[in-house]
Amino acid sequence: MADRHVTHALRDTDGDILVIGNSEEGWARDARWAIQDLLLRRHSYFVHGTGGNRLDVIVVEAPSGHHLRTRPDISEANNLDNLESFLPPAWDIPITHTEIFAIHACLVPHGPEGQVLIFGGDEHDMSLSDIGAWRNTRVYDIASNRILSSESPDVDLFCCGHAFLSSGHPFVAGGTELWRGHHAGAHEQPRDHWGGARESASYSLNYEWAARSDMLPQPDREGNVGGGRWYPTLITLPNGRILAVGGHPSISDQRHGAWMPEIYDPVANTWSYVGGYWIYVNWRDVEVIRERREDAEGNPVLDEDGEEIFDPVLDDDGQLQELWEFPDGQDRPTTNANRSVNYLYYPRIFVVPGGRVFLASPNDDFSRFYDTGTGLLSGPEIDPPDNAGILYRETNHTAVLLPLLPGDNYRPHVLMMNNTGSYRISLPRPDLEGGTPLEDLATADPPEWVATAPRDWDGTPPLRHHGVATLLPTGEVFFSGGINEEGEAGLSNENATLQGEVYTPAIDWEADRIVVPEEEADGPAITESWRTVAPASVVRNYHSVALLLPNGRVLTAGSNVDGSSGGDHLKEFQIETYSPPWFWDTGRPEIDDAPGSISYGEEFHIDTTARDRIERAALMRCGTVTHAWDGDQRYVGLDFSVTSTGLRLTAPPDGTIAPPGPYMLWIIAEGDLPCQQAPFVILN
Repeated sequence: MADRHVTHALRDTDGDILVIGNSEEGWARDARWAIQDLLLRRHSYFVHGTGGNRLDVIVVEAPSGHHLRTRPDISEANNLDNLESFLPPAWDIPITHTEIFAIHACLVPHGPEGQVLIFGGDEHDMSLSDIGAWRNTRVYDIASNRILSSESPDVDLFCCGHAFLSSGHPFVAGGTELWRGHHAGAHEQPRDHWGGARESASYSLNYEWAARSDMLPQPDREGNVGGGRWYPTLITLPNGRILAVGGHPSISDQRHGAWMPEIYDPVANTWSYVGGYWIYVNWRDVEVIRERREDAEGNPVLDEDGEEIFDPVLDDDGQLQELWEFPDGQDRPTTNANRSVNYLYYPRIFVVPGGRVFLASPNDDFSRFYDTGTGLLSGPEIDPPDNAGILYRETNHTAVLLPLLPGDNYRPHVLMMNNTGSYRISLPRPDLEGGTPLEDLATADPPEWVATAPRDWDGTPPLRHHGVATLLPTGEVFFSGGINEEGEAGLSNENATLQGEVYTPAIDWEADRIVVPEEEADGPAITESWRTVAPASVVRNYHSVALLLPNGRVLTAGSNVDGSSGGDHLKEFQIETYSPPWFWDTGRPEIDDAPGSISYGEEFHIDTTARDRIERAALMRCGTVTHAWDGDQRYVGLDFSVTSTGLRLTAPPDGTIAPPGPYMLWIIAEGDLPCQQAPFVILN
């Protein structure tokens, strides 16, 4: 329990206290959260009176609710209302202990201001796994700034996948079946990896879980064995189904990777394999038929370690004889050495307008388009950004889908940060009338990854291994956390990247489109840019998370000290929030009333007294984040008109642009000021 000296306060236009703080000590506290601190006896606050005496801050109850006052409240000079104003710092630690290790986080549309579901399964801690103590779930309630208890599903959720159902409920699948020794070698080849669980479950928004159907067993094998996923990516498809890709299967599975994508149907509560191509295959571990090498006398030939040598068997045409039967039309890649080793841990993939899935993380060394209906890859083979000779893994790159805007028919643009820098790609819309078919793009005008404008650093910009990219309601992207170390081994907290970064896309807001500099004949009138912002105080390393909250803050949590596995001394339990520069601006508009659900293409109305100041509106999907990536977040711009009492807006046209599920509704006033609180809306 901290005893804090209050020297300053920030007030709204009515004179009500929004924040108290101490500018010299560099801390600030939301007044509502300070009230909770006092009521729950988490912290105490005081001011100095005119004579230098201590006056405790207390909570008083009035018809309008709880308020902060000083004791004794007999002199105006001693009242909090008379403290000098100040600009609160960008970072704050509202929670000092989350009770569990937040390896996974989901923003859920529950409570007056939303809640954050956090869970960690065995928490990357073998001692917890050994005793089955992996039911570790909590809920962070934003309005009350409290950690609440919650049930856990009957599966170890460490390194599971998650996405939102169209109903707005978080859905999880996979996780840890068992540990194999200590952390070292967790992804070892070909089948010494940890096992992937098959269970799935959904969260009720009311601190309870419901078991859903198990993922499928290993295909083309007798018995209900194998299957499951450890380190998978889950994303919501335009029809509300859930696509699961990548990860390691159960140890009873004969494969190293869960190469065949599968889809969950929440209505039927069933899983099905997509068919078509395998994706994110670690080809060096797809076994070929081998025979023992023998000398002329029939004795086995041994290597330098005394082990027998087995050579691959070739057919009459000199080709490898495969142990596995590949899908029709798919062969083992041979044209590039890197193509044999694929990234199968939380691949970064996106549903893009038109309905296909864009594989930003390279598959067989290329970014491609994937069709979930046929299971086939299509379009040009796009070279990924250079990654300094290091294989793409969940440790060393993150990606985010930039705002989808109606002015350019929601053309998708993806931003990536990796080992060598920051890159973006502008993708076509072949589904539109007059659009170039994907199969013709390879010879027409294939998209390519290009370097962004330089990041705003003196000297070489730092790496952000395990850093997270978070979309902001202004259309910008906030990067937080990460470790500035090359290679895969070093993850020292001493080399943490604490400063935040903001990427501003080249958005022409009048035309409501993203400008692509390479496509502007006379050069772009609007350019992209980067800026660095205030540093955080808490290191965010391996297993950290970041989420946009409905009030505009960015929540950060989790992190293994030095990227290590083990007990509580190696786990970060503090929540730290980032407040953008506009957060405390008293000119931020308010939404007085909005519908709780809308349909595609529907016109709907919201009430706001700031209607004449509103310049933009957007739906932003609630985030689900783990392992340096949020596969749910997306920003979809909305057309609107002004009415006598508010705004009339038009919902996105279909699920390829905005998959069904929970969104925050944002309005942005002149001066780039997002609303004070974005209401939740279910799009279905």
